[in-house]
Amino acid sequence: MKKSLLLLLALVFFVQSKAQLTTNYPATNGIITVGTYVDLGTNGTTITTANYDDALSSSIPIGFTFNYNGNAFTDFIFSTNGFIKLGTTTPSTSALYYPGPQGTAPPTGGLFNSTNTADVNMIAAFCMDLIGATGVEYRYYTSGSVGSRVCTIQWKNITEKASTVLTQYSNFSFQIKLYEGSNMIDVVYGTATSSTNASAFKSAIVGIKGASNASTEIVSVTKGSVTAWNGGSFAAGNYTGNSFNFGNSVGASRPLPTPGTTYTFVPVYANDLAVLTIYTLGKLPKQYVTPQYIRARVKNSGTAIQTNFKVYLQVRGVNSFDDSVTIASLASNTDITVSFAGYTSYIDGIDTIKVFVNPDNNNLNNLQKNIQLVNDVIYAYADPTIPAAGGVGFTGGTGQFCAKFPYSGITNSVNQIGVNFFGGGIPLQVGIWGKNATNGGPGTLLWSSAQFTSVTGLNTVPVNPPVSVSDTFFVGVIQPTTNNSNFAYQPEIPVRDKTFFYGPLNTTTWTDFSTASSNFRFMIEPRFQSPNDVGAISIDYPCQIVPLGQGSLYPFVTIYNYGLLSQTNVPVTCQIYLNNTAVYTSTTSATTLASGASTQVNFPTLFAPTQAGIYTIKSWTNLTGDASAGNDTASSTLQIVDYSGITDAGIRVQFDGVDDHISVPNTLAFTPGSMFTLEGWFNPTAIGSSRVLVSKDSSATALSYNLTLSPAGNIVFTVSTSAGVVSATSSSVLSAGNWYHVAATYDAANINVYINGALVGTAAQTGFLTSNNGPLYLARTGGAAPQYFNGGMDEFRFWTIAKSAADIRAGMHTRVTPFSDPNLVCYFRFDEGTGTYYTADESGNCNNGTLVNMDINNTSTSPVWYLSTIPLGAPAIDTLLVTGSGAVTFPNTNLSVNFTNYVGGATYYVHMFNKVPTGTQPTTTPGGITAVHPRTWIIYQYGTPTFTSADATFNLIANTLLPTAVNSDVKLFNRANGAGSGWALTQNAATALNISPAQATFTFGNAGQFNQQFVIGGNNNPLPIKLISFIARASENNSLLQWQTSSEENTEHFVIERSDDGVNFEQIGKQKAFGNHSDFNNYSFVDKGVGANHSKVFYRLRMIDFDGRTNFSNVQSVRFGRDVVSVTTQPNPFHDKLMISIYSREGGSTLVTLSDLQGKVVYSTSVITSIGQNDLSIQPTNLASGMYVLRVSNKEGFFTQKIVKE
Repeated sequence: MKKSLLLLLALVFFVQSKAQLTTNYPATNGIITVGTYVDLGTNGTTITTANYDDALSSSIPIGFTFNYNGNAFTDFIFSTNGFIKLGTTTPSTSALYYPGPQGTAPPTGGLFNSTNTADVNMIAAFCMDLIGATGVEYRYYTSGSVGSRVCTIQWKNITEKASTVLTQYSNFSFQIKLYEGSNMIDVVYGTATSSTNASAFKSAIVGIKGASNASTEIVSVTKGSVTAWNGGSFAAGNYTGNSFNFGNSVGASRPLPTPGTTYTFVPVYANDLAVLTIYTLGKLPKQYVTPQYIRARVKNSGTAIQTNFKVYLQVRGVNSFDDSVTIASLASNTDITVSFAGYTSYIDGIDTIKVFVNPDNNNLNNLQKNIQLVNDVIYAYADPTIPAAGGVGFTGGTGQFCAKFPYSGITNSVNQIGVNFFGGGIPLQVGIWGKNATNGGPGTLLWSSAQFTSVTGLNTVPVNPPVSVSDTFFVGVIQPTTNNSNFAYQPEIPVRDKTFFYGPLNTTTWTDFSTASSNFRFMIEPRFQSPNDVGAISIDYPCQIVPLGQGSLYPFVTIYNYGLLSQTNVPVTCQIYLNNTAVYTSTTSATTLASGASTQVNFPTLFAPTQAGIYTIKSWTNLTGDASAGNDTASSTLQIVDYSGITDAGIRVQFDGVDDHISVPNTLAFTPGSMFTLEGWFNPTAIGSSRVLVSKDSSATALSYNLTLSPAGNIVFTVSTSAGVVSATSSSVLSAGNWYHVAATYDAANINVYINGALVGTAAQTGFLTSNNGPLYLARTGGAAPQYFNGGMDEFRFWTIAKSAADIRAGMHTRVTPFSDPNLVCYFRFDEGTGTYYTADESGNCNNGTLVNMDINNTSTSPVWYLSTIPLGAPAIDTLLVTGSGAVTFPNTNLSVNFTNYVGGATYYVHMFNKVPTGTQPTTTPGGITAVHPRTWIIYQYGTPTFTSADATFNLIANTLLPTAVNSDVKLFNRANGAGSGWALTQNAATALNISPAQATFTFGNAGQFNQQFVIGGNNNPLPIKLISFIARASENNSLLQWQTSSEENTEHFVIERSDDGVNFEQIGKQKAFGNHSDFNNYSFVDKGVGANHSKVFYRLRMIDFDGRTNFSNVQSVRFGRDVVSVTTQPNPFHDKLMISIYSREGGSTLVTLSDLQGKVVYSTSVITSIGQNDLSIQPTNLASGMYVLRVSNKEGFFTQKIVKE
């Protein structure tokens, strides 16, 4: 068939002239189809280039004469960067791609922009900076009979060259085809293999160029990165908005090309009528659209005037109808809308609607067809057989969209709306508008839904009470936040007028999509009531994100009776999938369900996941005789997160102070009556305006409580009860750039404010809390003009009891065991990291938070996720009231203090971590610190005593002091209690030193020197060796220990020690050191078979010098069976490229981050690993030389290592 078509075209009269490319190859003639990609195999001839990077071939014969833009060509020049130049002269360079991987509007540089006279007569299939992948090959092949030959030029197994944006396709193939006689051009795409890197958009150049870079000499193909490849569009001229944007689908909705996707550039002919598109409904509710009027857009794409021609309509399927319209005259390059006679569909089922014209010089564009589902109750414009091509929404702003639906016949009510989203996780609403009596456009908002979180694909939203309609109405999506709604669409070119609209939030002024040249038809379906119609509307439990180990996961869903009749014993099924495999199935039934009523259905089978990952939950009804199967199923995603391997502060969040915030849906637990506690760690970036930390207020007057930061830095806690509104203000202030633990309590008698455990504000208040139905907000207030918080936040907790001062002080640095306390109703650790809109409630109550307007992927100048440096974990704790002079002992925290001339009283809390401090390490100049003792003390003094001296003795780990050690070898450093950086040398030498047991005593001269973190560093003692990293990980039943040192001086050997409890260690191995070596040194040791009879073990290194001096490393733990990611890196230090080998036992999504020593995530990527060994190469750009922390985490656990960038 193709051959005969080409023979026919070879006989027609062509009108190409040396005029303009857009005249010879009009953009409106462009055609996008999806066919079959046929690899050339061994056919044809290999194209030889000097290399696979920025290379050009010599002149290559086409095999026939190809007429292009008024010129005849018999040869072409091939570029490895995805384009060809017709003729025998080379272009100015092969590097005619954009200078950056993301071409913004309008992009600079590149093939279209070049003004060089050599850069003309070009065809770009996928022009960007490309290199060869494994098996790369370039080939051309001329096939067919004389007069209808085809020259195929093929790029096989190519990939993008490494750049500032990670590689998206690890392998890609595509072709250009030149057709003899017809002079058409095809660009055909083969299979693209996604890389494992996180999705990001990149820009290529696709299109054709004539004699210059003038807009009349370019026909471009443009596509948004989230748009399907068959949803691209042809345009005359260079790019002005999107370029040809693309990306992979790892963690985002950027589709790969469907193999066989073809862009055809069709030249102009004398006689060429084109049917551009059909305007009809994809789903027709037959009794409400009677008669149905179908329209079509027809264009004269040829150069000759067309007169007295017919346009035909044919409907076939369960209904039949034929009509034709005669057009008296249509000038060249003009188009008209053709309206056919109305007809009525009587039978439910599938109809195929065709609009066509008679054969002419170009039969490729003579026919268009749509599929229509005739039914009783559902409207839709989208063709039900075509998937979404992309999503539309407002980025960086709010707004709304709507579509017009014609209505005739008997009055009925819309009782549900089906709406598709190209990507989910966004807080949205849907609405119904009436008709504006003046202009026929959208009028008054008749109804809007409550805010819901979208899921990818079809979402069904009940309209309750149903909205009665008897005339044209409008249905659409309301986007109340700046997160792009991703409202799904199909391309419609050109889009019909007076049908699709957009505008600002709550607008009465709408813009017609047709006037904005936005060729989208929305994928939204209003539905009417019918007698029998029941569907699942939501997955209520489990919620979107759940910590691993949370018990009692019995799913429950809400089903809704949309129909007019009551129903009994409706079967309902729930299935949960992991990696497309069902891991849970349960079925039950709803006994009685009245019309317009909903009920919650609880499934009797326990869901007990054993591994972290992304699960899909589906639940559906099975009502016999259901009139609308499209709304039967509800689905959602469930993220099971495993935090068990995070024993320190993990990750935290940062708010930009502009619009970033976290929203937690309202629940009765957030209005707990007469007592509650809010607490968390906060770090204001700036002071000077009111900033809110936590609020429960839906407007300025509808207040329950809020916790704010005043312009002066005071903490203000306001509580509204039945007795009135009262505030307590802290007497002390917060300063910018410092971490503080803030707690606020209410106990029906007083409201109290604590900063770092000290009571700094109080006010009398009684009564029950005033309730409001708004969400709980973190980092914003409610209302129309909210205030926001600019700063960091970590470890937020909401208790339904009034915590005592003692409880607050003891728990500030201790992470709560998940699900352990019924009074803890919301607990955010913020350890999710990039790529998720949700933060998990570790209390087990499903009060998850949604991140709103926040850069969850850390790609902007206002990233969300930082490594947290707050001292958090499981410290040992002591508390003691001191009222006089003498010695006191803190037995759990290895500290004793001897006070002299002590007057007054104070309560002391000591928190001790058995590890070196988080964040930066202490240093001194000159000489430096060669080792830091692996214990950190945090001392709080609550009270105002005085004393003349206090000798504090810190008990050190055994064998960390040499017999020859002197006081000046040991130094004391301090910093603020919540700080992760900024150590100060507070005492340059110990007051006293004891070798065995190892103890260092330092003298404090006044009480103001407490309330600090303390750590001890060694100068000449401990060892003159710098331990860069020490890691231990499971490898099957073995433990693999790896460590790296630098600046070894006189080091003899390492003793490897193991412990079952992390306290008592025994030697299991010994390894000789390099001795005297200034470079980086790498060591490893395998503890074989230890996992066979241990679930968890601990390791440390004892580092011994030739003169007997000893020092210890941090303690590392290894778990077997779960919680560990097996990772190796090389080289370390690295210059440009770091190779990371990840051994995965289960496969799945893995997050890789690099952070600076202040915790800021400077590089992040998400990869999909397969079972076994996975090799990843990262090339973080613009990274200054220095030390960074590599973190690799997935459902198997996590891995951290210090990495040095040269």
